Amino acid sequence: MNLKISFITSLFKNENQNIEDVDQITTFKKLPNCDYYLFTNIPAKNLNTSWTIINLHLPNINSTVKKSRFPKFMAWRYIKNHQMQFKKKYDVIFYVDAIFYPKPEKIWYQLANEVKLSPHGILHQIHKRNAYQECDQIHQNKKDTKEKIMFTKKFIEQKSLPYDAFMSENCIFGYNPQNIKITNTFQNFWNVYSQDAHSHRDQPLLSYFYYKHNITPIFKPFRTLQKNCHTTKKGFSNHTYC
Repeated sequence: MNLKISFITSLFKNENQNIEDVDQITTFKKLPNCDYYLFTNIPAKNLNTSWTIINLHLPNINSTVKKSRFPKFMAWRYIKNHQMQFKKKYDVIFYVDAIFYPKPEKIWYQLANEVKLSPHGILHQIHKRNAYQECDQIHQNKKDTKEKIMFTKKFIEQKSLPYDAFMSENCIFGYNPQNIKITNTFQNFWNVYSQDAHSHRDQPLLSYFYYKHNITPIFKPFRTLQKNCHTTKKGFSNHTYC
């Protein structure tokens, strides 16, 4: 299956952060016939990387972390709305956190075929915790404020998300941007997640929207996709925000 594949990552900083304090991206070898896009609010002149840089400013979103999540879950919509810029209709999009870059190995073509053939058009790694456990862990690890994570936890409780509902690991995943089931799920997730009151941690809330929309991803074991990526230096004070 000859698929059009894109890799996407995202790196945003606030005005007070130095370039040295963010996740450190780098140059790397690419897979043939694949495109690589970095969505960022950092000027291209300040970045030395093999990613093709897409400068993006989202003034209606207050949280810098949530700005970085727009390309993570909504790049399909951005690409669709900017066809003159991209000039391709991708079959599969792989998202990777900015601390990763894909190894140039054929496994990505195999994974893309799995995504394309999946009725729900999404491939993840399974998380070892559920959404409720993750909310407690986020607060314990100081990944967000108590107020915001408790708001999100209360939301999923009020929506009756089952305690045993699965939760995905979202640092690396692949999806079919032509699959309406998954793009509608992402859109509905984004409409809620982007609200200021919710935590910027996306896993618990996405767990609810997968449950609501009856999405069943292709699941790979916990943290196995990282084996197909190289890792760079993590910034943002090891991703602590409070």
